[in-house]
Amino acid sequence: MQEVPAEVYGGGRAMVITLVVGLLGTGSLAGTCHLLGLPSGVLGGVCFVGVIGTQVWVMLSMRKRAARLAFEGQRLVLRVGDKELRAATAGGPVDLARYVVPQVGVMGQVLILGRPAALTIGTMRSGSGQGANAPDVTKPDCFVSAEIFDKLASAVAVPASQLAASRAPITRFQLFVNKSSTRNVLKTLAFMWLVVMPLTAGASYLVDLWLPSPMPAVAAGVVLLVTGGAGVALLVRKHERTISIENGSLVVSEGGRVLHSASLSSLAVRRVQHDVRAKSLHYKLTGIAVRFPDGSELAFASRVPGTWPGGVDEIKKGEPGWLMGPAELPVFARQVGIADSSTFDQRSTMGEGW
Repeated sequence: MQEVPAEVYGGGRAMVITLVVGLLGTGSLAGTCHLLGLPSGVLGGVCFVGVIGTQVWVMLSMRKRAARLAFEGQRLVLRVGDKELRAATAGGPVDLARYVVPQVGVMGQVLILGRPAALTIGTMRSGSGQGANAPDVTKPDCFVSAEIFDKLASAVAVPASQLAASRAPITRFQLFVNKSSTRNVLKTLAFMWLVVMPLTAGASYLVDLWLPSPMPAVAAGVVLLVTGGAGVALLVRKHERTISIENGSLVVSEGGRVLHSASLSSLAVRRVQHDVRAKSLHYKLTGIAVRFPDGSELAFASRVPGTWPGGVDEIKKGEPGWLMGPAELPVFARQVGIADSSTFDQRSTMGEGW
């Protein structure tokens, strides 16, 4: 039996379910306390413990766990401890896809075993290309180092044509609005305090004029859910642009409308470092600023912390306004003439074991 180390990450659907169950449970307990006429101190304590408990529960659901992949007869099995999580039959259908985090971009590659997908194995590295022949995967079952990924692909007989296609030069890049930028955070806070909270309080006050308890609390809860849901919908709404490099020209478009178009030779490209500080956190993001002949500029960065090996042309404070996938930014940098761009190969400290 051949065995290699892997890592399994939480989050995804499990995190959403955990959050929903925790909030619904807290809301139900708080509502019961209110109907029973318990003191406000008890109600506040229930809400406090419920919210804190939900946060802890969500964090536990997102933790990273050590796992292993092993060939057991004709099956490739993913295990955490003694528990079998997923398995696929060796010799079955094999596909390659991109590993994409929504609104962050391309992170790497995914090996898909079985159809429909029985087991998905991801790796994070640069240049993981547009030639992948399967739909993007947002949450692989597990992750391995780039070296192990390549050996697994060889072991399960991924056709050479598929490997070549997945490593084809990238000519189209996606940009996403950074929801964590100062501007977007302020917009979110303004929506909560200037829209959600006044409407919720107003609904409770107006209903209290005509209907007895607990209808004001019910009305406030309904308004809070509606307005809060609208805020979440606006927050997660996609806002993206496409950069295309073809025949020596760079074209930036959004929704089918061309925003910028210029030859590569006419562009002024700078290496940018975003220095982000937030209380106890301090990290740096690698970015690029492209100035067009008309004086307009497009700046973006990768979400994964890093630095330029050859130094930077400009240091900016705070989060970038736009994001490009960590697997794509080094490729884009080389195509616009930044020769010292680093790759995004995540060299895991895990031993190969193969």
